[in-house]
Amino acid sequence: MAFHYEGSSDDLYFVEIQDGGETFKPNRAAIRNLVDQENCFYRETVSSGGNKHQAELDVADASVELLNPIVIKDSSLAKAISDVFTEERVAHALNVIDVVTAESRLQQVKDAENKSSVSNKVILTVVFAVAVLFIAVVIVIGR
Repeated sequence: MAFHYEGSSDDLYFVEIQDGGETFKPNRAAIRNLVDQENCFYRETVSSGGNKHQAELDVADASVELLNPIVIKDSSLAKAISDVFTEERVAHALNVIDVVTAESRLQQVKDAENKSSVSNKVILTVVFAVAVLFIAVVIVIGR
């Protein structure tokens, strides 16, 4: 399964005109969208039984293909865009870690509540049994 970005290399930057000159800046929103495409590709690959590491190689090849026209045009712009790609990939990875950590903590809380609930039921049963036994003893002694 090959990977191709939806969009063109021209979408990766915008041009600012300042003091009669042009300045090229990475388009973070467009790059973030492409990183989302990458991650969807990874999920689809893994869910269909594919190899995530090979999918990463496919994405790397597509990245080179996407950035080649920019490298030819302006290598410093290509570097800046590559840096933003890296930042967005790291941000995505850290977000996944945060979500997994939060889910793990929630599961721990649920497990603790379940254990507490079982303990409370056992204690209540023991107290009830002792109370019934006490009442039975009082009735037998009172006769």
